[in-house]
Amino acid sequence: ETKKGSVVEQLFGRASRINSVHRQSIKDLAPNFRATAFDPRDHTIEAIEAVDGHRIMGLQWHPEYLVNEEEGNLE
Repeated sequence: ETKKGSVVEQLFGRASRINSVHRQSIKDLAPNFRATAFDPRDHTIEAIEAVDGHRIMGLQWHPEYLVNEEEGNLE
């Protein structure tokens, strides 16, 4: 699930299927970032974005793996 108004929402939609294949995740965010996508099952942070005006985003999943399966902006 993505936060309303986030860049991640603009790119992938409000709820998007993800493929979490990681063994580690973010526990504490740096002050200049906000979490903008979460796994609804366990609330793992899946994306972050800078809040200080910088255009920085981090993704924890691999959207490139889903390019042939998703409809929308990934193609």
